[in-house]
Amino acid sequence: MPEGTLLAPSLSPTNEFPMTVPCPQCWDLVETKVEFSAGALTYFLAILLIMFGFICFACIPCCVNVCKDAHHFCPKCHYCFGVYKRLNLSQLQEDAIGALGLK
Repeated sequence: MPEGTLLAPSLSPTNEFPMTVPCPQCWDLVETKVEFSAGALTYFLAILLIMFGFICFACIPCCVNVCKDAHHFCPKCHYCFGVYKRLNLSQLQEDAIGALGLK
């Protein structure tokens, strides 16, 4: 590694709000741009609404940002810092395996 090179900390988004972080690609201190997209929670809620007979309301989770995953980007170079997943299925799987003592 060349002398004077700085390493940006590895940051993982913890919520859906913009955060101020140093960008590891353009080396600027930026406030992240947040874009929302449908994730596991969005589809889970839509299926749940359909199962309970609220078919007309099944599209609501797709229209509300509170139900979607938040993608954090650098507004200058469009570097993706990460995704805040509202329903993290891999974490749920790890917790279930740990609770059952299978690990």
